[in-house]
Amino acid sequence: MSKIVLITGASRGFGRLAAEALARAGHTVYASMRNTASRNAAEVDKIKAFSKANGVDLRAVDLDVQSQGSVDTAIAKVIAEAGRIDVVMHNAGHMAFGPVEAFSPEQFAELYDINVVSAQRVNRAVLPPLDGNHSVDDGGGLTVRSIRDPFDRANEQVAPFQGAEIESGHFVFGGGVGRIRVRP
Repeated sequence: MSKIVLITGASRGFGRLAAEALARAGHTVYASMRNTASRNAAEVDKIKAFSKANGVDLRAVDLDVQSQGSVDTAIAKVIAEAGRIDVVMHNAGHMAFGPVEAFSPEQFAELYDINVVSAQRVNRAVLPPLDGNHSVDDGGGLTVRSIRDPFDRANEQVAPFQGAEIESGHFVFGGGVGRIRVRP
């Protein structure tokens, strides 16, 4: 069955690759990114061209994970167009390399906001309608956060220049794929 998928941070890289692959698999995919009318206008055009050339349903949506207003507007737009959201892939984030002491507290705060708080902004907007559209019988909605699992002992060594990344929470918040069921 075709799903409605929202991917944050999908202007390029893994987010874009996932969006294209899921669209090819027959799903309706919303590739979210900031500044669709300016900085990312060329990426929006590429998404439209990809969708047309491949006969798939891949759409760009303006969503800035650092703004609750932007998140709420984007989620409302997707639901208005598609009627629901079935899957959310949290891909937006920043990677920072360097020794921990090289970063100012303000830089850490921004990394934490993008890599951790942004997922909460999206979850606050999307989980109530996502949860309301699914029953226990269909497995419910799915959220995906692709980050390093801190309990993965095979990969427990971290390079010294990854301190800012670890401290920002990007590697700390769970790992892999998980299903979240929200019930009052």
